[in-house]
Amino acid sequence: MSDASVLIPFAIQFVTGAAQGVDASRAVFAFARDNALPGSRWLKRVNTVTRTPIYAVWFVIVGSGICGLLGFSVAALNSLAG
Repeated sequence: MSDASVLIPFAIQFVTGAAQGVDASRAVFAFARDNALPGSRWLKRVNTVTRTPIYAVWFVIVGSGICGLLGFSVAALNSLAG
């Protein structure tokens, strides 16, 4: 098996994950802009230099990381340990 055939699935997962992160952060910003979320005042702030909603992006990234960590069950962690 060549290196490229091993890396292609990982590259596809990275690209789709990045696209989902962008889509989710746009949705969070849109809801926050309309004051439809708790903490909207903070989530709808836009960086003055880059003009991007960095708080909404970090909210999505941290939330995704927490959900990813919660996905590890005791059985999954034991199977990784050997």
